[in-house]
Amino acid sequence: MPSRSDPAAAITKLANEGAQLLQSNRAKEAGKPLRAALAKSEKAFGEIHATTAECLNNLGEWHRLQQQGEEAEQCYRRSLAIREQLDGSDSPACGPALNNLALLMRKTGRLGEAESLYRRALDLCGRTHAPDDLQVASVMNNLGQVLAHTDRPAEAEPLMRQAIQIFEAKLGASHPNVAIALNNLAHLMGRLGRARDAEPPARRQVEIFEEVFRATGEQHPYQFPARKSYFDLLLALGFRSRTAHRRLRALVEGADPGELPAADPTPGGQPDFDALSRAANAPNAEMAAKETLYAAAFRLSAWFFIARGTLPNVQPYVAANPAVVDGVPMLKAFTDADRLHLFARDNALADSDGGVQILAFPVATIEPTLEGIAAGGITHVHFNADDCSDGFYSPIRQLPVIRRHLEAKGLL
Repeated sequence: MPSRSDPAAAITKLANEGAQLLQSNRAKEAGKPLRAALAKSEKAFGEIHATTAECLNNLGEWHRLQQQGEEAEQCYRRSLAIREQLDGSDSPACGPALNNLALLMRKTGRLGEAESLYRRALDLCGRTHAPDDLQVASVMNNLGQVLAHTDRPAEAEPLMRQAIQIFEAKLGASHPNVAIALNNLAHLMGRLGRARDAEPPARRQVEIFEEVFRATGEQHPYQFPARKSYFDLLLALGFRSRTAHRRLRALVEGADPGELPAADPTPGGQPDFDALSRAANAPNAEMAAKETLYAAAFRLSAWFFIARGTLPNVQPYVAANPAVVDGVPMLKAFTDADRLHLFARDNALADSDGGVQILAFPVATIEPTLEGIAAGGITHVHFNADDCSDGFYSPIRQLPVIRRHLEAKGLL
């Protein structure tokens, strides 16, 4: 335990406690030790001191993460002013507060000030760090994002590419920071209308997050957004959902999807259920859009389900989704096996070798099966619940009614 005569040790202890809380699920509690560290530093060393500046920067980070922009800005600006007064405006000691303030300006839409701060930080890094230093790369990447959002892509692209090269060299080609930088580059290509040029960095981003997951068993926060972003990019390029699913599934399983073809190689075939579902679930969608969606589902030869349990008690998988129908448990059905495999992989339902036991129920004779499930208390069926699909759902007992309605209209 630090003694009462050792304020530096007490401040360090409080700062470390706050940092640990910030990185846990108790981040809100970090404010108390971080404020205490600042108060102790101001009392022991005064308001103009390096330790006080560091405490202010730490407290500013907590405010920023708590979405308290004004308080964060005050802390960052005080910290930066102290460093400038003590060490000069060109000192490396200004770096942390300078970068954090620039980030806050970018996140709050004050891009002009963010650009000025990042340029100052980049100039400072260039005089105090090697050209391939990670801090230089980080500032380059951040400045590139500001330039991209202020319609100066020609300036942004070389900065982003140089940052990626440094990250790869220093951190390794499969580091999450490389993936995040690749995502920024892919978005820039999209803004330039160069969607095909966006595909390689978007694909590599997915590969990196999947490699991290396979190596550690831990899901990165950007893992699923990266999948969705890549899937949406393929749709924007004119590929059908089925083609997009196949390429994405290959990446998830660690396989090579091959070079992007010039055009969708599989025209025709299964209906585009994502497009049909989006149309049916759009605000003020007409009944015809809903009829088209369910007619396509009923025309399938089979619906696919994940098998759970062992013989003779094998049952289709049921799970709740808090965002759908108030979180009630729902039968998970899929219009094709590719979507089923993605869902199983994402929800740890696959075997150790990646295999999935599948139940394929013929649609023509599925009603008794669904009636038995409904009798057991499961009220809804949720189609295509994987993260990359636009799913749709229905009360189980409404499906026979829907089928008869479609038959009466000559849609089946």
